[in-house]
Amino acid sequence: LANCHPFLDETRQRAIAVNGQFDAGMETRLKRYLKKVAGFSFRSENSGEYFSLLWGYYFRILRQEQRRFEAIREQTEEGMIDLSIGSQAIDYQIYHAVHHRDEAYLDEMAFVAAVRQMMQHGGQIAVIGLSRISSRRLYVAANNRPIFIVRRRDNHDVMVVSDINAAIGLFPQKLIYARCRELMELAQNREQAIARMRAEGAPQAQIDALWRRFEQDEEALCRVFAVEIFPLESESHFARIDTVMRKGEIRRDVFLANLQQEPIRDIDPIAATLKPPQVRRDLYASLFVSHQREIPDRLEDLLRTYMPREGERPEPGLNEKLLHRRFGPQFQNLRRIVLVGCGTAFHVALVARGIFRRYLPELETVAVDATAFELLSRSLSPERDLAILVSWSGTTAEMVELAKLLVRRNIVAVGVTEKKFSDMALVLAKSGGSVLCLSGEEVTVAAVKSTFSLAFSLAMLAVWVARETRQTEAAESMAAIMRQLPHQIRELQGDKAMQAFCARMAAAYGDAAACLVIDDVYRSGTGREAAMKLEETSWTSVSRAMDFQDLPEDVSDLVKARTLVLVNATGRGNIAAALKAMQRLSKADIDFIAVSYASRESGQVERFSGGQCFWLPKIQDCFQPFLDLVFHYELAYQYGISHGQTSEGFPRNRAKSVTVARTRPADTLSPQAAVSALPVPAAVETPVAPISEDGIHALVAADRTVDYFDHLQQLAGGPSWLEDIVTKNNSESLGPIALAHWLFDELPPDGTLLLAPTDRMAHAAALSTAAQWKAFLPCGLRVERLTGLRGHLLPQTLVLACGTRAPDPALLSRLLDTARVPAAWIGPALDPLLERRFNASAGMLALPETASPAAVDALYLAFCHLLAAAWQSRDWGRGRILSDHLRLLPETLHAVLGDAALHAGLAGCLGANRAYTTAFYIGAPGGSGLFWEDAFARHGRLVVVPHVFGEAAHGPIVTVDSRAAQKYIPLEKREIMVEAYGAETVARWERDLLGGITVDDFSTVAQLPKGLFPSPFFAEGHWYLPVLRDDYDTRQDNLILLDASSQRHFNLALDELSVFGCRYARLAVIIQSALGRRPETGALQVQPISHFIQVPGTAALDGTISELLLPVVSHVVAMAAADLSHQADD
Repeated sequence: LANCHPFLDETRQRAIAVNGQFDAGMETRLKRYLKKVAGFSFRSENSGEYFSLLWGYYFRILRQEQRRFEAIREQTEEGMIDLSIGSQAIDYQIYHAVHHRDEAYLDEMAFVAAVRQMMQHGGQIAVIGLSRISSRRLYVAANNRPIFIVRRRDNHDVMVVSDINAAIGLFPQKLIYARCRELMELAQNREQAIARMRAEGAPQAQIDALWRRFEQDEEALCRVFAVEIFPLESESHFARIDTVMRKGEIRRDVFLANLQQEPIRDIDPIAATLKPPQVRRDLYASLFVSHQREIPDRLEDLLRTYMPREGERPEPGLNEKLLHRRFGPQFQNLRRIVLVGCGTAFHVALVARGIFRRYLPELETVAVDATAFELLSRSLSPERDLAILVSWSGTTAEMVELAKLLVRRNIVAVGVTEKKFSDMALVLAKSGGSVLCLSGEEVTVAAVKSTFSLAFSLAMLAVWVARETRQTEAAESMAAIMRQLPHQIRELQGDKAMQAFCARMAAAYGDAAACLVIDDVYRSGTGREAAMKLEETSWTSVSRAMDFQDLPEDVSDLVKARTLVLVNATGRGNIAAALKAMQRLSKADIDFIAVSYASRESGQVERFSGGQCFWLPKIQDCFQPFLDLVFHYELAYQYGISHGQTSEGFPRNRAKSVTVARTRPADTLSPQAAVSALPVPAAVETPVAPISEDGIHALVAADRTVDYFDHLQQLAGGPSWLEDIVTKNNSESLGPIALAHWLFDELPPDGTLLLAPTDRMAHAAALSTAAQWKAFLPCGLRVERLTGLRGHLLPQTLVLACGTRAPDPALLSRLLDTARVPAAWIGPALDPLLERRFNASAGMLALPETASPAAVDALYLAFCHLLAAAWQSRDWGRGRILSDHLRLLPETLHAVLGDAALHAGLAGCLGANRAYTTAFYIGAPGGSGLFWEDAFARHGRLVVVPHVFGEAAHGPIVTVDSRAAQKYIPLEKREIMVEAYGAETVARWERDLLGGITVDDFSTVAQLPKGLFPSPFFAEGHWYLPVLRDDYDTRQDNLILLDASSQRHFNLALDELSVFGCRYARLAVIIQSALGRRPETGALQVQPISHFIQVPGTAALDGTISELLLPVVSHVVAMAAADLSHQADD
């Protein structure tokens, strides 16, 4: 309760409620200022309290200054200056600001000044404040956070909300309940009437007409909830709401200004009608099931709203005049559609990508996770690109920032959202507008009906684009399928056999700690969404999706803990690959569930799965996810029940996570400026001393780990064969001069370098290459698996196919036959015909083929050396900086492999957490996560699932057990702790966690030790040690391995720590030792971090590690951690 709103100032004269996220460094400085300078103590651990204290303190300072100035003025006027002992100096800027001002004005000044402090360095804030000094006044401020002032039209009552629907609280509960009952009765009558009409075989037109009559009745019932909405959607706003008496009536006047308190007069209130929430939990077993059952109705609602008449163009309600001005009357200038989302919204975008590519093949369609959008952003062109942003809430921080970026860059963007007045929708109103997905509220928080509504809305946009581009046949074909979908979904939901099968399978895997969904993940989002739902509903099972092509030869590596394995084999285009995967699982005696469709392959599916299979209706492949997800959501629901979760409770931790703010991205530098900003390494020397025998190189046990380290040293030792290859390969194939020609001459500034890996480890290398080099290249970057690459590519594209092993020749032949853009190959040597074809296109770079686990590093380093040499051929000085960073590899490996502290940190972390069987690796953008997943699958004990920064709020956070009291050891009196844990153990905790002071002394001073050391943390009114209780059941939780070793992404790591830390996750942080000197690391001390795994750097970069070499270093740490996880058990 101490951490709950509202927060009061020191004198209890002011109260605030605040929503936001602040820069970690600013938070730390502000807390010290309030404590050391202002002399305040804190009643909570919530940084929102800083605002209330700061507001009151600023008012006190302003009032003191005003009184001092008045005293000086009076002394001067009376000729009594000689009697004064204090300073007579006057700051005239402050004097003029406070002179002749009343206390209410000073109070407002102080409020605004506090807002400006809290929003520094990208801080995002929405705050309301009340003060006894002006009790009839409400202050409101917002900076990069959604906030709305909602005023009733009948009596001027006002509410300030971040979600429009919450403003229903303006109205009496009795009225809301009465209208809810009437609306529920109306809805039931409508459903019964429509059911009768369907049973009688009435035509759809009559059903739609009846639906519209009921809609009119609903609008009439809701008319009483009429309001005016003042949206505060720009960068920053201030509002003052005054209660006044006018003509015998109470009125609320709204004054809008910027944070310089200059009036804003161009914001007019928007008239709207609110709808009270209608939750039909009385009709079904749970809210989750209720939302499932609503799906067909929601899709029919979309059809009636946007596609009411067959054969006619949809009416999505977008800014069509702007769209036609930009792309032409028939969209003839539109060349590319970019679909963007986070979490489920990204999976929906992947589903929609298949529809766009199938029916609009002349357009390039790309689906991008918002966390990776920066890779592509440089290649966006206002003249040819349409961005479609998908976010149900419209408040997801990444999506709001992205919408603002696109509007600033004049890229036309369209939103698909449920919230008409969300931040994203309000920003995009200045661009292409937004389509409302009409899903209604989702009380479960987890996406259920909204998934289908978002996907259906995107399909409707595909129909609309087809109509605009005069592709009538494609539009009608899509529309015909869409009109059948609600009926097909309704029938499948009513299939008792499906429900029974899902319940039986879920019960059989009620003790599973992990889930693996095997699907065509590079072409569709079905498998990823299925995995995410299993994770969300179970709370505890880590879940991942894997492509058919990525199954390792030894599939037993995939099943470390008890695992639910699910094969999604519902596409005609991938049934052969699915059967091959099932056969491999069957031979390894791995139980799995298969979902497919009735076909001539059904016998094989049934045999391989041992009868654990279910058949779904079959429709066109690109629309099949609509039926697949009905099955997967039912299975996920039953899986959650089998794991002991109540259907009304899941998922945990997610209510606000998906809308948390993120550190704002830094301004994009030019490639030349980005290279120049790199630190210049000191003289590079190859180490000659042997690697220390106290480091991980000498102390790992597995032969495969030793083999990996030896191969890495061969890559780094002596004259680099990589440098030799890329510098000598200049004639007819892909060398530095040829690549520089493509990058700096052939590709325009809005061109794209498309990395197309052919295998899983090549995918990891490509992702790391894109993440590390995006700032240094003059074009956009994109990574897409070659197996999933379909449809048209823009002519301003260079494809670099790559592999760590020889790929299927047919795959490369298809690329060369269909891409219609220049293509090159980097990887093992190919057959002579393919080599000639690549050399005739953009060239090739042949690398030695190796079965070593270091093959991924060889490919990544080949990319790096080639790109650095290309830079050097054009700009020797800047290219030399890049090359010098790469030449630090021997020194870096020498330091890392021989570091005893790194070994001790890893061993201590894995030993203390040996009770865990599952973990998440959370790291910077790139491919290191895939390597961590594979390293532990092949060599380790834990099941490790990777995510990049920004994804935690859309998935892994649900698996964190936030019950600090059940999980960690509380700090109590020393004598009590000694009795419970023993004197030796308590003494060790005092030494390692309390900086050498006793438990009793810490309870008095509560001073955390400085440096990268685990320390106590405060939670729910108590101090805890970051030590697990002996009786804690780790099956209720998952270990978080957070990689904060990147200097470039360190602020994002702090964001992620805030997300996990406030849920008291079991955290181990990987960090460069040198980063401990940065002031921002002070923010780490308040988090429940159990272990710091410190990685050493090189003297050439002042003890840090080159960002270009971090992927290799991360792989070294991953292999060592996987090896040591087995030793921890021993």
